[in-house]
Amino acid sequence: MVKILNYITLFFVVTCVSLAQEVKTNDTISAGDTVLLTINGEPQISGQFLVSNDNDIAHALLGKIKTADKSSNDLAQDVTKLLQDGYILKPSVSVSIIDQKPYQVRIIGEVTKPGEIVYPRNKTMDLGSAIGLVGNMTEEADEKAITLDRNGSLTKISLSGLGATMLKDGDIVRIGKLPDLGTFSISGEVVKAGTYVIPREKEGKLTIFAAISIAGGPTKVAKLSKTIVTRNSATGKSSSTTVNASDRSKVFYVRPGDEIEVKARIF
Repeated sequence: MVKILNYITLFFVVTCVSLAQEVKTNDTISAGDTVLLTINGEPQISGQFLVSNDNDIAHALLGKIKTADKSSNDLAQDVTKLLQDGYILKPSVSVSIIDQKPYQVRIIGEVTKPGEIVYPRNKTMDLGSAIGLVGNMTEEADEKAITLDRNGSLTKISLSGLGATMLKDGDIVRIGKLPDLGTFSISGEVVKAGTYVIPREKEGKLTIFAAISIAGGPTKVAKLSKTIVTRNSATGKSSSTTVNASDRSKVFYVRPGDEIEVKARIF
């Protein structure tokens, strides 16, 4: 997990410098923007227009005019063509964006401060920097479960791809949680009988001797060669196996749900 935090911190520092630099202004018209439409010599049909959530403007003469994925120049050309179609012979049209709605992305899941990030459209934001702005990933974050939701299309993002993933308005980023840790129970001749969590770094490789050590080790009368492990199968059927926990040459791995009983020597 330290690897993740160091990686994100590095991206955050580097990109904060780049974010401070101006980049080319985004001239694409988006919902929520306000555009100024100027038709030379026609003040009555010129004016300011708010772009609707359906990505269009409502013009009194020309009706609804689509703006989706269009630049100021694109929209000016569209209006020019509409006016030439029976209204004005040689119209002179200009369009400018006078108020841009900022970009907004949402980061949810295993980050310190889940929520929305708002930034101006004349800036860029990569996923690594965005995660840094919400406090980085938590200790329980799963680096293999980073998902980008863009207009309903889901894309998995690798840890190494965070800096190369540029965000867009409306993106939703989900950081998944690591699977819950498994447990095992141990009873009989150990110092501290009970139920224990299998450490994350020991998943799939916790030996029977290591499990006994987690419980404080065997007592003086323990007979490790007669340790009993009861395990449930996928179908729910349980079976017991006698394990020689003192024989380090034969490795027996403990699985989540195992019940271990350390027998006592008979004097």
